[in-house]
Amino acid sequence: MNSKNLIVSGAVLAVLVAIIVVANIMSNRSPSDQAQKLVPGLTASTISAFQVTEGEVSAKLRKKGDVWVVSSPKKGAEAATTTPDSNGAVLGQASSQGGSSKEYPVDSASIASALEKLVSTKNEVLVSENAQKQATFEVDSAKGMLVEVWDSGNKLVGNFRIGKNGPDWNSNYVRSVGSNKVHLVSGSVKYAFFSDPKRWRDKSITTFDKASVKRLSIAKQGFSIVLEKSVDTAGVSTWAMTAPQQAKAKPEEVSKIIDALSALKCEEWEEDSAETALGLGFDKPEAVLTATLVNGDEKVLTVGKKKEGTSRFWVRTKDKPETFLIADSQVAAFDKKPEDFAMTETPAAAPVPKPAPAKPAKK
Repeated sequence: MNSKNLIVSGAVLAVLVAIIVVANIMSNRSPSDQAQKLVPGLTASTISAFQVTEGEVSAKLRKKGDVWVVSSPKKGAEAATTTPDSNGAVLGQASSQGGSSKEYPVDSASIASALEKLVSTKNEVLVSENAQKQATFEVDSAKGMLVEVWDSGNKLVGNFRIGKNGPDWNSNYVRSVGSNKVHLVSGSVKYAFFSDPKRWRDKSITTFDKASVKRLSIAKQGFSIVLEKSVDTAGVSTWAMTAPQQAKAKPEEVSKIIDALSALKCEEWEEDSAETALGLGFDKPEAVLTATLVNGDEKVLTVGKKKEGTSRFWVRTKDKPETFLIADSQVAAFDKKPEDFAMTETPAAAPVPKPAPAKPAKK
């Protein structure tokens, strides 16, 4: 073999060795951060909907404009024209078959937590590829919580089952649908998802900026209390009761009412459509609280009757169509009388009489 052939053969050999080395490096390289994600390529802005199902109970959440809403899908309401992807997971295009029930606004903290888990959760530790062990980790169809995710194009881009807690109680076993791989993921991901639609609903009844209240009234059967705020030239605010009597108001007592009213949340909703306004007690309410804001808006809370057999009162607000139920302890916070607000003036202390000058002694 001449020198030219030796050079060519050496070059070919060098290329082959380089290819083998690169292949080994690539095969041993850790998967990218994105490849480890439970649903690769997903961002909070690209998620248009997701559904959580446990047994026969299901909650469907979807983005409606800038607001997230939740509903309870009717059986067969969501189906997918499925095709297996390269990993065997079932993906496809969502199609509507029968519609869903009424939609309600979602609690902002709950949806933020769920979206964060969908975007950031990683398949950290592979614990099993044995299909027979899926029931052990509770990631089978019988026990695993099913989560399905749709993108902005209404395409089903991910579906997985969340199983039982891991050994440290801050982790869960997870399996993508169509795959036998069971991973252990951290972050208590299961606690961010609920199959009960009520657990997603926004429980807020009245919300407003406390500092923006300029007038507060409490109307009860027999009397009404009116409290008004004034601000002096130095920016110092004071409260005064203008009805049913004129008096300086205790600022701490006014603050208690405003604090409770500005962040009032319900314990439950009245779902019985047979209950009428008359039966709920809104024709003769226990109390009507009105907070008037500096921009002229009014936040009105009407307290109806106590629901029989419970420790809860029916309440309504003009801003929302629902009838809420709140605890009697919450209602008790609004049960005030004029004397609870009136600031009594401390009488000025009587002057101490000067002792009379001593009389001169007689000689």
